[in-house]
Amino acid sequence: MTDNRPLAVRLLQTHTVPVVFKLVASPEDVKDGESVSLLVGGKTHRMAPPSPTCDAWRVCVAIPPGDHRYQYVVTDRHGLVKRYEQQMKKARIIIERSISSEHSDILLTVMDTFGSCMCHWASVTPTQQESEVSFTCSFTPSALFGSSQPPPPFTALPDPDALPASLPNAATIHTNFRNAVTLQFGAGACHLTKRLAIGIACGTINEGAARSLIEQGANIKGGVKESHGGDLSLVGLVVAYHTGSSAGKVLRALLDAGAQIDESPDDAEHRSLRVAIREGRWALLEILLEPQYKAAVNGMQLLSELGVEGKGGREKGLPPAAHLRIVKKIAERDPSVLTEVDSNGKQPIHRYCEHPLTSAKCQQRLIDYFVKVCGHDIVNAPDSDGRRPLWAAYFSTHLSRTGRKETIHRLYHFGAAKHINTPDSSQRTLLWDLAREMTDDEEYEPSDAVRVEPDLLDLLTHGASLTAAGVTPQRAIREAKDEQRRQQRETCDRCESLEGRLFDLGYEYWDSDDEEEVDDADWPMRRIVKAYGTLLNRKIPRRSIRAINTALQPSRSIVASLAQPIPISETTHVTLPPEIQTTIASLLTPSPSLPIGENPFGTRINRAMQQYVTAASRSIIQHGNVHVVGGPGQPPLRPFAIGGETGRRMGICEVIFRVVRMETLRWGINLTLKHGMDNDEQIIRTMRVA
Repeated sequence: MTDNRPLAVRLLQTHTVPVVFKLVASPEDVKDGESVSLLVGGKTHRMAPPSPTCDAWRVCVAIPPGDHRYQYVVTDRHGLVKRYEQQMKKARIIIERSISSEHSDILLTVMDTFGSCMCHWASVTPTQQESEVSFTCSFTPSALFGSSQPPPPFTALPDPDALPASLPNAATIHTNFRNAVTLQFGAGACHLTKRLAIGIACGTINEGAARSLIEQGANIKGGVKESHGGDLSLVGLVVAYHTGSSAGKVLRALLDAGAQIDESPDDAEHRSLRVAIREGRWALLEILLEPQYKAAVNGMQLLSELGVEGKGGREKGLPPAAHLRIVKKIAERDPSVLTEVDSNGKQPIHRYCEHPLTSAKCQQRLIDYFVKVCGHDIVNAPDSDGRRPLWAAYFSTHLSRTGRKETIHRLYHFGAAKHINTPDSSQRTLLWDLAREMTDDEEYEPSDAVRVEPDLLDLLTHGASLTAAGVTPQRAIREAKDEQRRQQRETCDRCESLEGRLFDLGYEYWDSDDEEEVDDADWPMRRIVKAYGTLLNRKIPRRSIRAINTALQPSRSIVASLAQPIPISETTHVTLPPEIQTTIASLLTPSPSLPIGENPFGTRINRAMQQYVTAASRSIIQHGNVHVVGGPGQPPLRPFAIGGETGRRMGICEVIFRVVRMETLRWGINLTLKHGMDNDEQIIRTMRVA
């Protein structure tokens, strides 16, 4: 009976597939004098031992399409079975494996590890996009085995490294550990080049085999086209698809032989360095960045890619120290990459502030490195939305609070507070936008008792201004009154007779239909004012005293040495006059100042501290520290004389209290700082240093 099926169908049904079996075994698994054999299809095939071109025991067998079971056995030098491969020596579980070959395969490689049930495989299939004739020819005995007749099923083939004998110009590689990839070769690509590229894509080729193919004439200057349309060099092919343990050595073999790193410098998405970052191939990335290979790094936004992939990178096994090392290696190739703007208008420093390294020490070194190479201005570089690195740091959602905190600290250290009140392109400041973000976030659901947010307090501590954020005393007081009325209404709603109760208490009655809802925009303001109240009542008094003590430390330290007699000769000593001591101390005493965004409050606090430090430094030199801090029978220094009140003097704590009290009244904030004094306005306006 005549078979009328198309030739391609008949070939697919009848041909056998060359299957290369590879087994990685340690010297403990296979001892000296022993070898390994493969049992498949009722036949036993002795496997070739590891060699420079293959790191595993291997044999190639003609396998018909379908599912087949196979086993590995350890034999003596005469081929007699000594023991079967076992999963566990104690359990003595004999491993029996299975493999499925498809009709469309022209090559199948199976990669096993002795004693493990895990199996990796890679198959090569001609792409049907080629002509029917080319596709059909891929399955002829000549193309597969280099002979006119196919070998019988389960027959061992002589040269596993040379099969199939012919490779198509377009082939698809399927594996069980990643997505399929289709490679298209140029019309003039030789068989050696195809073998090299397909071996790389399958992840089965090692350094020795790669060098051997290169020495035989494989073209390493060209590349291949991916199914996605991108052009990949052989180097890029290793980075993208060779996931075997020998990938690094294969990469070096190509680079040492002069292979180009990229096929097309204009195709940024398929350039090897970027692919290495995107795929998390960190060891290969570091090889590519070695100076002798002269990799071009600019124009690809590598650091922004690394900063974004940093989150995924850590999941892919990139420790913070290695991450920092890679950043430096990239920047050493071309420092301009540190300020490259990506497609979202951001520089690398914005990315690393948004996604800090998980190690605080490494994150600090990273920010320091940016400043060292680019200068202090880098910490205030705006992105396309006018937002600076400090903005990205505060908005970072990374789980590592340590890395985030360290980022903010280093940015402030290098001068990021200079633009803390500079609005973005939407004319919103960082203080307002952060408070608004907290309101929108479910984690910060508004409640009757608005909590103090540490980030808002931190911004205010470094000079963020309520006024610059659009929050005015008038708005704050009005909102406080609205909140008070709202609470009163809620209290009355719980009464049995709401309308009568309101009348008895003298409250105005609002009908529920006419009641105005509280604007969501008021919640950011409430958060900001709440944080400002904490700044006034707690932070400012403590920070003021700390700044004063820091400023007076030089005077207290040098007073002893300045008061000591200076030897003029062996018998003559002289002591510096008090006015000289005072002059020297004043030159060595820094002027204290706190970053406060609101005036006149900030001006009053800083002026009072500076005046006090001047008077206290002089008193320390002339009379000693006890005249400043006080002691038994000696009151503390009170250098501020009040105009119009004879003999009335104030110390620094009273002055700070009065300035704070005036500011809380201006904003309608509850004063919790305690001090038994009044008449703030009159005292502050007439205060002078006696």
